[in-house]
Amino acid sequence: HGHLNIPETHRTTAGHRLGNWIAARRRERRKGKLNPERVAALDALGMVWQVHDERFARYLAAARDYHAEHGHLNVPHDHRTPAGHQLGTWIAKRRSEHRRGALSPERVAALDKLGMIWETCDDGFARSLAAARAFHTEHGHLAPIRRSASAEHRKLAEWLGIQRKKQRRGDLPPERAAALRDIDPLWEQPYLSRGLAAARAF
Repeated sequence: HGHLNIPETHRTTAGHRLGNWIAARRRERRKGKLNPERVAALDALGMVWQVHDERFARYLAAARDYHAEHGHLNVPHDHRTPAGHQLGTWIAKRRSEHRRGALSPERVAALDKLGMIWETCDDGFARSLAAARAFHTEHGHLAPIRRSASAEHRKLAEWLGIQRKKQRRGDLPPERAAALRDIDPLWEQPYLSRGLAAARAF
């Protein structure tokens, strides 16, 4: 199976109640009653001491795959991964924990690294940011023109113009400015961004 996240009801083909045995070792370790040699022996097999940590890691990997495909973590509530993970529900629960202050800093940081959307009102920004990232990947700059033949590019140009105005007024949240800067360090200077891309192409 490649892991030791064994269901408690699991029995081996020889009839050993391996699931119960693993659960008992977890309890012993929590109480400080499992000797270091046995801890080390199980660690060498990749023992999962905290089941919740293993589950978080699995869903975090699913979230990473979703972000790689869609460019954001605005996951629909009913979304399931091909492996059957209820990723939309899981993301919603992490938001709820974050609002209550019940999500550990390590987990917050891990999700932040993927571009987690903590408040659903940020969804529109996340979608536009994904469009900006796709545009930059294709064109090498973040300066679409408003008179473009593409309605999508005109819409993106207008949105970027609004973000630049907010930045000049000091109204753009730092994390949003940082997200745009990660795509293009020159996002605030469209002419320079476009000119540099043209020079690079030349």
